[in-house]
Formats: sequence, structure tokens, C-alpha cells
Amino acid sequence: MTRFVLDVTRSISRAGRGAPTGIDRVETAYIDELARRDPGALAFARVRRDSYVTVPLAAVAEVARRLRKPEPIAPPALSQRMRLRATPAQRGAATWLARNALGQGATPAAALATVGAQEYVNVGHTNLNDAVMAAVRPALITVMVHDLIPITHPQYTRAGVTERFAGRMTATATHADRVIANSHATARDVERIFPAFGRTPPVSVAHLGVEASALRHAPAPPGEFICLGTIEPRKNHAVLLDAWQRLSEIGTPPPLLFAGRRGWRNREVFARLDARPQGVTEDATLSDAALWPRLAAARALLFPSRVEGYGLPALEAAQIGLPVLATDLPVFRELLGPWATYLPPDDPAAWARGVSDIAKIPLGVRGSSRSGIEQPPIPRWHSHFRHVFGED
Repeated sequence: MTRFVLDVTRSISRAGRGAPTGIDRVETAYIDELARRDPGALAFARVRRDSYVTVPLAAVAEVARRLRKPEPIAPPALSQRMRLRATPAQRGAATWLARNALGQGATPAAALATVGAQEYVNVGHTNLNDAVMAAVRPALITVMVHDLIPITHPQYTRAGVTERFAGRMTATATHADRVIANSHATARDVERIFPAFGRTPPVSVAHLGVEASALRHAPAPPGEFICLGTIEPRKNHAVLLDAWQRLSEIGTPPPLLFAGRRGWRNREVFARLDARPQGVTEDATLSDAALWPRLAAARALLFPSRVEGYGLPALEAAQIGLPVLATDLPVFRELLGPWATYLPPDDPAAWARGVSDIAKIPLGVRGSSRSGIEQPPIPRWHSHFRHVFGED
């Protein structure tokens, strides 16, 4: 009997949409690991509102990384060409899934009718609804909760997101046999909020893995400060723009790179960026391969977020010895401990001072800003999966 059926709807929906988000990376890691653990594992996905498929997970693992690229993995079928709002990569992915399907239909139950699996795993925050969860029974249902930000901080989400997300969490509370939280901070939110949804499933914590890197921090010209992530309100880019304005008033500020695409509800920040403030650049196109050398040569990673579910970039920075300046959030304290310098989210002067202190260290002097401070433990995927699924 097949052990796992993994929901890969998020990976399909993100086809051709550029650099992967943190949740995208997690789903990719699960695709690889569950295909390795169970050669007969299956992937389940919703490809349109009324179209669901089940395919061998090993086949998805072979093409998962190609889904990030704009080129489609297959020529789109005629029925897919009519999806005008879908990217070419999404149309090609849907066509590929249909051609490789072991089961497909207009409902989750139809696509899963011939599937027998011991455990349904969903780590993408998609397809969390009564229809899917009823269709996968009697399999054990495991759901990863990355954060509850749309509920705890609705002011940072787009219109309608909070209501849809609450519906997903209600279905999770009703059906899930266990919830995997990516941090103790997230687990506390689950245990605090889920009673309002009628039930709190058993919750376990498994820190997300960070892939090992051979890079080491070695500051070099231009010695940038880097802020990673979508330019959206909760990421709080505004405090950095204010800090750089202060720095520009007393001299030439160090270079600051915003690496991430523009998001939503952030017109004021976009307008300030369009005015090209001194020392500040943005780039939404950097691939992982292009970004890693920039991080290794950077002065520090800046993480001024008002709320976060985890913070993979901060752990990746700490892994190579890169200093981190971050807001004082429980999840950062949990993951980074004393490695990070913690600053208030609404104090540009404090951020300007923190940046100035690091900028005074001569380029090429490695690690002096972290003198006497040990790097935090870096979680790995093998320990994450061992904790979630046991030894294989």
C-alpha cells in the first residue's frame, strides 16, 4: 500500500512565477523526501477550480525545479490554452499532470477514487477544505502550519485573505490528525487560536531545514546591506528607508539592496523607491545562484519585519557567518538567539546606528562583528523529517 500522498497544488500554482518563496522551498523539500522514502508515493493537485489529478510523486520530483522557470514543461493542451489568466508554465504543468495522471476528475473524490494511502500530507496551505480532507480518508491527515499571520495580523493581508485563510484553518482543526508547526512560536499561536475553530489537533514542532552551504562570510566591495523578501507592509521596508535617509543626511550611506518583488498595499514605499533614494537599489530578479555570492560579500542581512512565521533567510545568513539585524520577534529569538542584533521596528535611528556600527568594520575583516558569539544551531532537513516521519 502507498504510504504517502502529498498535496503539490502550491507547486503547480506557482509554476513560472519566479523565485520560490519559503513555503515553496518547503514543499519542494517534501516532494524530494517523500519520493525517496516511498517509491510508490503519490502527488495530488488541484489544477483548476473543477479539475483534480493524482500522479506518481517520483515523476513530480523529476520536474519540480523546472516548474520555477517560465518555460513550460510540456506544450499546453487545447483546453489549457483557454486559461488566459494562467502563465504558460501553469498551462504546461496542468497538461503534464493530466498526461501522467493515475486518477483525475472534477472532484477530489474522483481523482482519489483508486488511491489507497496511509497518510495525506499538506505543507502548502492549499486545498485545506472539507471536500479534499473527506476524500483522502481513511488516511492519516498531516498539515503543516507555517504561520497564522492572516488571522493574527489581518492588517498586513490583501482583501479577503483573512476570511479564506480562516476557512482553511477551520478545516484543519476539524479534520487533521496532527499539525506540524515550524517553530515553537507558531505552535503557541496554533494552541491559542485553534480552540475558536472548535478543536486543536495534536501539535508537534519541527524546525525547517536549511541546506548546507560551503560559502563563508567574507565582506568585499561593494559591501552591501541586504534585505530579502517581498516588498509588502509586514516586511517593514519603510524603517530601512527612514534609516538610510538619516544616514544620507550625515554622509554617504552604505549600499542597501532590497532583493524581492513588489507586493501589495505598499504604495508609499513603492513611491519612495521610485524616487531612487541615495544608496538604495532593488532587484526582483535575483536567482539563488546570483544571490548567494552577494550574501557572502555583504555587510549584514537586515530583517525589520513586524511579524514572521519562521525566517529561513536569517538562518541561512547565520550559517555562513553573516551578521543579522532583526526586529525582536519570538521566532527570531528562538532560531537565532544572541547571533542577531535586535532592534525596534519603529526606530529608524536605532537601525541607522546598527548599520553604522557594522559599516565601520573594515571590508575583508571576517567575523569581527560577531566576536565571541557562537553561531546558532542550524536545523537540517534530515532531522526535520526524522522528527516528523521517524527513521526511514
